[in-house]
Amino acid sequence: MHTHVIFQNKPLVCDQGTLSPPSTRKVLEWLEKISNDLNSASSSRASTISRVSESREADLTSLLKTTIRGQLILAYYEKNANLDSKKQKDLTHCIVERFVGIGAKMSYRDMNLWANAIAETFPTENKDTYFLARKVGKKNPTGKLFSRWCNVERSADAEKKIDECELEQTLCLMVNIKMQKFTEKKCWLQHNCSPWDKVTQLWKETTLQRNLQFQSEEELSLTKLLQHWPRFNDANGFELIDIDFESLHPGKGSLMFTKYDSFISKIVLYFESEIKDKASKEMLKLLHKDEISKDSRDCIMSLLLHSVLQPTRLKKGYKPTIADAQSDFVVHVRSTNDLFPTLDKIKLSFLENKESLQPRVVVVGPELHDLKDFYVFCDGIRYKSCSFIKCLDIIIKLCSVYKIKYSQRSKLVWTFLEQYFFQIECETFSSVSNLVKKLS
Repeated sequence: MHTHVIFQNKPLVCDQGTLSPPSTRKVLEWLEKISNDLNSASSSRASTISRVSESREADLTSLLKTTIRGQLILAYYEKNANLDSKKQKDLTHCIVERFVGIGAKMSYRDMNLWANAIAETFPTENKDTYFLARKVGKKNPTGKLFSRWCNVERSADAEKKIDECELEQTLCLMVNIKMQKFTEKKCWLQHNCSPWDKVTQLWKETTLQRNLQFQSEEELSLTKLLQHWPRFNDANGFELIDIDFESLHPGKGSLMFTKYDSFISKIVLYFESEIKDKASKEMLKLLHKDEISKDSRDCIMSLLLHSVLQPTRLKKGYKPTIADAQSDFVVHVRSTNDLFPTLDKIKLSFLENKESLQPRVVVVGPELHDLKDFYVFCDGIRYKSCSFIKCLDIIIKLCSVYKIKYSQRSKLVWTFLEQYFFQIECETFSSVSNLVKKLS
């Protein structure tokens, strides 16, 4: 007679002898064998889980290395030993998009494994930030991975969208293939300034890699910028800035010029009702002079912005005046003979105060309402421009693309111009946001 016992979906067969009293020892041996098998299985399972955890960490690092966004995350953490909220969001997107890309569902177990991998790969990150299993009384888990996956599932057209992760992987592969040619072109640009047509052509061909390098930097100094790309020093170097800006912000390169006339009609009315200080009111009267040129009008308009976007306190006991901000924004000299002596005094003053000299506009003319020449000046860079507005355009693009800070005394006006004309997200100030809304 045989007895069948079902254990873990597998039949265990015991004969009559096994069940008889004299065969107790066989029963004990049989039970001991089962116990050993279970322990062995448990140990094997634990080992497998451990290997999965290790491979998940390796998978995470490998995954991030295959995308531009992932490489930026790794570089940011290596430099700062932490991830800010934007990098946490990008990290979550990279992982979730891996599942979307292969058409797989992300289970709670997957979320937990990837959350552990994040904590192992980035030790300062909290695993619970990315996935926290459901608690008693709670319907769903929480965490960035769970939230992101829910958003993907709720999106009706998620399957129709281009897989961004796959696109970035392809782009990364293309960058790697072209890296050698990029180095060769960069070397040529470092040692040649003509013919200019070839300079601009090679500049366009290296825009992608150059912008990728710049965007990975939190802040870039002009000194470092000029060391790597000395063609910025050339007289037409601002044309190269235009190329990189258009690459990062397609279709926005001419907005300063196409929107400026309509801006003038709105801001004049605003000035007439809002300007309070006496000096600015006198400057406002210059706009009504019959002989005033367009460039002089534009210059005065930009200076008057400081009367409605007044500078903030820089340090304890020191808040720049409206006049301080205006003279910081635009340097006015009466003749070209005064140009370099004036600039030398400004550089010396900033050096003595241990301040960095940021890009600024320099105008030449006997009076503000009779300006003749226009320059962009900064440490190592000097461009002669055909108009005052082009000077503003150059500085905004220079600072935006290469992450160069605006001068602290006049940063509110620079920030306003960047947001109003180019709609570029940058540092936010309530006074700037309010003025943009009023004029939009």
